[in-house]
Amino acid sequence: MKLETRYYNTPLTVRAAPDEDGKKVLEGRAVPFNELSDDLGGFQERIAAGAFDLNHTIKSFWSHNPELILGSTKSKTLKLEERADGIHFSLDLPNTSTGNDAFISTSRGDVDGMSFGMLVEEDRIDQVEGNIVRTVLAAELIEISPVAFPAFSQTNISAELRSRVDAFSTEPIVTASGHVEEDRDDETPSSIPLLERELDLLELE
Repeated sequence: MKLETRYYNTPLTVRAAPDEDGKKVLEGRAVPFNELSDDLGGFQERIAAGAFDLNHTIKSFWSHNPELILGSTKSKTLKLEERADGIHFSLDLPNTSTGNDAFISTSRGDVDGMSFGMLVEEDRIDQVEGNIVRTVLAAELIEISPVAFPAFSQTNISAELRSRVDAFSTEPIVTASGHVEEDRDDETPSSIPLLERELDLLELE
């Protein structure tokens, strides 16, 4: 399995907790459920509710850099909670240059998005209202990262997934009545016969 990263522009909350330590906390939603992504290159994607098992160590990095660690569920500096609309997080930022940079950048709004890395174990590809949609049914959440630029692009799509999407897009579309729609590219537009009749009438005048 290939590590896949996804980006969502989701509101982040930064607060300085009123305790003696002056703890700096970053909060928000790391993973949305049942929300369609942008176009990933011929298909969209959504994460099914309950797709992630959170009972293992998950880390938070600064912009997906594993050398710049912001927190971990193992040390309880990163707390994750599954809610109806997705996985929410609370991150106690470390008193390091990376942690302080993260606090300042998110406070100013320079960094305003969250991205996550996952290993997909089970998914399904369907056609929804004429669009190809991949639904992630089960995956391992590896890390979450505050990011300035989206990692939600088709450059992160594996060759195996790309081939599956391409194969799916060439299959015939079956309507609810069981009728198989043909390729309409070769059909003559209905406006052409009407235009020809108008030309014939003009010649008769």
